[in-house]
Amino acid sequence: MSLQTLLPLSFLKTTCFLLWGSLLPAWSGLYGAHAGFDSFEDGVPDHWVESRSGSLSTSPDHFKHGAQSLRWDWKSGDRIRIDRGVGETSRTGGYGGEYGKATFGVWLYQREPLDAMIRFEFREGDRVTGHFDFDLNFTGWRRAHLWFERDFEGEVGPDTDNIRLLAPEGVDAGTTFVDLVVYNGILDYRRQHLPDDQTWETPNRELRDERFPLPSTVSADAREGIERIHRRFVRSIAGSGTVNDQTLARLEERLAEWEIVDDDHGIRGRPLVRYPDFYEEEGIEGVYFPRHAADLMLDLARAYHRTENTGYREQLAEWYVLMARYLKDQGMVAGSGFSWNWYPGRSFADATLLMRDVLADAGLLEDTATYMDYNYRYSEIFDDASIDPHMDYFYFDKRYRLFGILLKEDPAEVVRHLRAYARRLSLDILKEDGANGFKPDGSAYHHWGHYFAYAVYCVDSLVDVVQALSDTPFRITPDAYDRLKKSVLAMRLYANKRSVPLSLHGRHPFNYGQGQNVRPHTFRNLARANTYGVTGDIDPDLGAAYLRLDPDSGHSEAFHSAGIEAEAHPEGNWSMNYAGINIHRRDHWLALAKGYSRYVWAAEIYQSENRFGRYLSHGSLQIHAAGDPVNFHDSGYREDGWDWNRIDGTTVIYLPIDQLEAPRPGTEMARSNQTFVGGLSHRERHGAFVMILEGHERHDPSFRGKKSYFFFDERIVALGSGIRNDDTEHPTHTNLFQKHLPERDMPIVVNEHTVADFPLEHGLSRQNANWLIDTQNTGYLVPSGHAVHFARQRQESRDHRNRNDTEGDFATAWIDHGTAPEDAGYEYLIVIDTYAEEMKDLAGRARSGDGKPYDVIRKDSRAHIVRDRSTGLTGAVLFEAGDVDGTAPVAASDAPVLLMFGRDGDNLHLTVTDPDLHLEDNASRPNTVNITLEGAWDLVSQPENVTVDSRNRNRTVLAFECRHGFSTDVELAPVRR
Repeated sequence: MSLQTLLPLSFLKTTCFLLWGSLLPAWSGLYGAHAGFDSFEDGVPDHWVESRSGSLSTSPDHFKHGAQSLRWDWKSGDRIRIDRGVGETSRTGGYGGEYGKATFGVWLYQREPLDAMIRFEFREGDRVTGHFDFDLNFTGWRRAHLWFERDFEGEVGPDTDNIRLLAPEGVDAGTTFVDLVVYNGILDYRRQHLPDDQTWETPNRELRDERFPLPSTVSADAREGIERIHRRFVRSIAGSGTVNDQTLARLEERLAEWEIVDDDHGIRGRPLVRYPDFYEEEGIEGVYFPRHAADLMLDLARAYHRTENTGYREQLAEWYVLMARYLKDQGMVAGSGFSWNWYPGRSFADATLLMRDVLADAGLLEDTATYMDYNYRYSEIFDDASIDPHMDYFYFDKRYRLFGILLKEDPAEVVRHLRAYARRLSLDILKEDGANGFKPDGSAYHHWGHYFAYAVYCVDSLVDVVQALSDTPFRITPDAYDRLKKSVLAMRLYANKRSVPLSLHGRHPFNYGQGQNVRPHTFRNLARANTYGVTGDIDPDLGAAYLRLDPDSGHSEAFHSAGIEAEAHPEGNWSMNYAGINIHRRDHWLALAKGYSRYVWAAEIYQSENRFGRYLSHGSLQIHAAGDPVNFHDSGYREDGWDWNRIDGTTVIYLPIDQLEAPRPGTEMARSNQTFVGGLSHRERHGAFVMILEGHERHDPSFRGKKSYFFFDERIVALGSGIRNDDTEHPTHTNLFQKHLPERDMPIVVNEHTVADFPLEHGLSRQNANWLIDTQNTGYLVPSGHAVHFARQRQESRDHRNRNDTEGDFATAWIDHGTAPEDAGYEYLIVIDTYAEEMKDLAGRARSGDGKPYDVIRKDSRAHIVRDRSTGLTGAVLFEAGDVDGTAPVAASDAPVLLMFGRDGDNLHLTVTDPDLHLEDNASRPNTVNITLEGAWDLVSQPENVTVDSRNRNRTVLAFECRHGFSTDVELAPVRR
């Protein structure tokens, strides 16, 4: 319970609580959560006791809340005693459920910097338990926000009952303003700040001079490149629009809202704070987030660039400079702890670039450039060790580090920095051994996993930067361009046409907007950034992909003129084992298998997002095959009523929704101990996928199973074995499909019968093979011996964000393994884009003994092996090393591995994949796998990572050096003797 619930806000605001003093310990013990705030709006509070009469007063000259602050005219040896406590110092809350920590906060103002410190002592009676020092070497406002359990010297506990402020020693006298003291608020521990005694300096200056000496001259090519980069961003940010008297009047009205006063006491206005949420718990009003101030500055800057009217420009420049000085006084300077970056800082950074020359004329450019370096650390471009290329880094830091460089006034310094920037950007894009960034298979890592929702817009911003540099001396390297190109092209493989399957939605499932959709202009812009192309300046692969994704674009003429036409719908099979996925495509449809492992998390779950997404990667197989163009929504995925237990292809313990919810309140990204999870792609045409299922210790630690998929043209064979768990209360299911019914009478087909009844739930006979066709013409053939169920009904569920009840109509089907299975398994065939007669024929042949279109050679704890009759291919998932029966000419493997092979005349096409990434310190290490073949074989082609280890007339041993989960294709010819 907070004090707000006991007392009216007006009483709180006075901050002259009668409860303080001798009653404080009783209050703290009774209500104990936190201890209120002081903002000095009604004078000096009674519990602020001065050691020298007359040293404390209130002043309207400077303030961080309301209209005045506490003025302390101190002399050396003066003290202030604050007779109040801090409440419970171990409480938590806020974002993520546990990131917010109990925090002490205070703001100080200095008119002139002093080489001195004010000490804050926290006491229990007369005993000092903890302290911190607030350095006064600044002008304007500065903040201190300290986490009680980490940031103090000593240990500040809940029994604290008074605080002392000790005037600086060694300085005769001074004046300091104090405001907005929060004794115990909740603040993200990553946002804490303790002012130190060091002024902020640009880092890496020695490294800068060593690696990139200042050039003695700046070439005309470099000067033109710098201006070209600057013009591109100015043009894109400023945009177009009319500026007239009405425009200026509206901007003046918005400026007036900030109540900025510039007089003999200095400049002041509405109080700005870095983290307004810190003050919300106390009900503190009248503190402002800088975002709206920065938005105004951006609008001023845009208007400045959109007009040639001299009078308008002079007025806009004057207003902008006023805002810039006001923000500086509010503490938005380098080293202040008031950085302004990340998502909220975009407007400020954009405005700063636009007003570079105005700031220079006002003498503010150097300070502003230093503040940009403080916000975005562009001086790190000289340092290799500090690379951390997550997607937000590419979105914010890379763009605004470049802006910071462009603020420099010396052209030689700009050249030096741009050379370092291009080198560093290339290194960042190519970095493989980090927890984030662009992986060699096209995965785009953020939060330690492939995360499309971040990559889609972060890559968009990065591509803008790459394009801006592309025809200048400061472009990225060809290898870096190719790595970025691979990641962008991968997007159009695992999305169909633009929308991404549910298992790749991160913590934002069912976000239908831009966050889960491919952006065609990313392809267009990166295609235009290709200055290394041998066939012109437009990359043909990216250009062809762009024309397919956005065929009616007004930008297409340039691509057609370059001889580029739209690509066909991608067809083939691709594995991205850093993402734990296999992608299979034909014609217009997409099938995507997804698993999790020691290296790949199952799902990102937050306190208020994706609370029920535990099963998103439990061997899911999601098929997009409906809509014009094909899309996620029309393929049956709708949030209202969605059964979170019923994700296509997954094997799950079917739980009530309350038990399915993540068991811990904070962030969860569950992994398993398994590493043999991932896919194989045979000649980029057919494929296989394996998932060793291992329940997480917090959820279902006894849950085990082995799952595989084999992809042959329009057919997918799904196998499961060794499924077991100890849950005797809830059944274990393998899900065939869950499809939304936009109309209740939308039918499915079950064993020749068109079923439109609603509601309906039915179990099918185990005695015969059963088949179904879902709402998007995907067929499922399940051999006899399986307990197949289907339902058409209104489902009740919960919204993953707010837990509100939802409901919707769905058709579902699943295989029931019962409760606490000991060694359950399954087998079924999926046929995509099928029709009833085809499925009827397949089922009839299976029942009569004429045979299915595939043979299951093995399905046990050691291996899953399938032979496809139509293609003649054999796919094998070998869970263990050893001899392999029934897979001639492949005889053995000395390691767990995925294989697929088939004959082409006398020759053999063999694909080998070790899906285990073998990560050490986030870097994939090579692993040699030896495959033994019956007979004598020779390599027709010689991949760099394959050698013939040994050979005689009976056996050939091939050594495959596997890395990154890549598939290696080899063609072999029999040795003639």
